[in-house]
Amino acid sequence: MNLRLTKLVLFCAAITIIHAQEICDHLGTLPYEEIGCTPTLGPDGCPKSFDCSHYEVPSDGCIFKGQTYQNREYINDTAPCNVACYCNRENSFGPDIACAAIDCNWNVYDDCYQVNDLDLCCPTGQKCPPFDDLATCQVDGKIYKEGQYFRPEGQCLRCVCQKGFIGEFVEPFCRRVQCDVELRFAKQIAEGCAPAYTRTADALCCPIDYICPSNTLSISALEDSTVSQEKCIYGQLEFNINDVLNLTYNKYNQQKVAECSCILPPHLTCRSDF
Repeated sequence: MNLRLTKLVLFCAAITIIHAQEICDHLGTLPYEEIGCTPTLGPDGCPKSFDCSHYEVPSDGCIFKGQTYQNREYINDTAPCNVACYCNRENSFGPDIACAAIDCNWNVYDDCYQVNDLDLCCPTGQKCPPFDDLATCQVDGKIYKEGQYFRPEGQCLRCVCQKGFIGEFVEPFCRRVQCDVELRFAKQIAEGCAPAYTRTADALCCPIDYICPSNTLSISALEDSTVSQEKCIYGQLEFNINDVLNLTYNKYNQQKVAECSCILPPHLTCRSDF
């Protein structure tokens, strides 16, 4: 196979991966992908369930992307905005991961805009008029200038408008969102808590929170489906595919209600107000 044909095959494969993710991001697959769960695919090519039975959090350390870290060890391969993260075993509630705070706030001149890089957390600078010879990208009916972030609707992608963009959401223009869910929620994941997203999200990418059985005050069924082989587990309870329920839970001494459903076992998937 010659070099030109090899490049063409790789390019087509990248496009295929992006399209496959586009139709699955409404399910909330990202947290499962990040912790290494094994998917079982449905007839539409999307996961219909995941096997996460291997997932455990060490009692005397931290875990991230399958690697165990001891006290004060720095965590590798985090997203650009999660820097200097390390395993902190000295927390009174048990080991957790602490990261440095990043302040990206800086002044932008009038009529100018910030420019970004997918490899970096903070803007790399700003562009000011005249905007001659700048690339523009049209996505979902909106126009973005060169260097501006955009996210295609319904997809868990992080993109930057650049020269050469022709509407394909592939490298170097776009990358899969990296949630790093284990930095904050490793214990909750291991305990079978439910990932919670904003009610208005057009794609279920990074959970805002996890709702745990220990914080749940009541559960009321909204819609019971037929018995399914795959089940969502929540504490001692099992739910069938497409079951819908309301979870009333306690958060910072306030009662909140999340609408949850069993769409992607083994965990419930919830939407709530934050």
